[in-house]
Amino acid sequence: MREGIVGNAGWLAGLPPGSGASNDGEVKTESWAVFMNGSYDFNAGWRLGFGFRYSNETKDVVYHLDGTRSSGFGIGTTPPAGYLDSDTYTNFSPLLTLSYALGDNTNVYAKYSTGFNSGGFNLDFVSQEDLDGGLSFDEETADSYELGWKGTYLEGRLSINAAAFITNYQDYQVFQFFDLGFNEETGTQLTELRITNASEVDTHGLEIEAVFNATAKLTFRGSLGLLDATFADFPDGTTIEIPNPDGGAPVKVPVNAKGNELPLAPSLTASFGLQHYTRFDSMNLLVSLDGLHTGEYFTTIENEKVRNLTGTHPATFTLDLSSYNIPHTVDFGRVNAITTLNGRIGLIDGNGSWEVYLWGRNLTDEDEYLNYIPSFFGSLSATPMTPRTYGVQVTFHF
Repeated sequence: MREGIVGNAGWLAGLPPGSGASNDGEVKTESWAVFMNGSYDFNAGWRLGFGFRYSNETKDVVYHLDGTRSSGFGIGTTPPAGYLDSDTYTNFSPLLTLSYALGDNTNVYAKYSTGFNSGGFNLDFVSQEDLDGGLSFDEETADSYELGWKGTYLEGRLSINAAAFITNYQDYQVFQFFDLGFNEETGTQLTELRITNASEVDTHGLEIEAVFNATAKLTFRGSLGLLDATFADFPDGTTIEIPNPDGGAPVKVPVNAKGNELPLAPSLTASFGLQHYTRFDSMNLLVSLDGLHTGEYFTTIENEKVRNLTGTHPATFTLDLSSYNIPHTVDFGRVNAITTLNGRIGLIDGNGSWEVYLWGRNLTDEDEYLNYIPSFFGSLSATPMTPRTYGVQVTFHF
């Protein structure tokens, strides 16, 4: 099966007049797969589920990068014919599930499954060293083990699902900004973005969700998620700064990121909601309220909390913010715990021909940043959460 063609073209802006860099590339992907699922009932209580998927993907790339006029920004240049490469990724992913019915309304199960994400190519403004070394990154695989419980109680009014899991990733794919050093000619911090592979990532956690129909009109729902996700091994995954024996800016030395938390993976998530539905003669009233709590998490592999804005550059100056009464550091890399509240109230036509809702998100107007992102040339950016927002939704059914 022909899956598709992905291409890109770009021009790096922000360079001195008369300079620049351009790129364009195309990746062709062809894939095919064979899969099967089935089950076998040993008796009224025990059931075995099984299946597999065999995947085959071939990716061919043609990439042109011209950094000859990048004015010392370290951007590489491909040969006239471009960067040519081809990789084929194959994977066999089995699935086994063993479940047991404790009664008419409760089941427990154990599950083993595997996952696969094909590799690819870093088509970006990369350095000549990376270009010469090859732009490919490897496929990612995962082994997952799960124990679960599913049940309904109180004559079907209460349902509870719970699962404990362990997932181990091999060659975990990571988006990373790389510090390439300070260019004295341009006075710019050189950086590049590419996908790399962490050797191992281990995750384990617990998920619980419940729905309770208190009455025919009122429903409560809630969930809880606990997660521990860390790099079990990631050679040269991050860096530390050591004093420069020649003076000037500290020297960054690559180190293993083993033990660091996975970015964008909060250890705690929880939700709670209620919905009340009232029927009238000609229309119905719906009121719902939902709360979501997300624990703190890191956004960088370094698991940093602040960035230092004061330092000595190897070019011609020393940045000293104290004389300007400016803080030496900024919060960067750790997102604080956030609790948001959303709600809506609506009128629904008794015949189902129309619906009108007034909705609101982030009703308490929480003001936090959801992500911190290092960017090109040493710049930093942060993504704020959406402030309190209201709206009206009208739906007609024809």
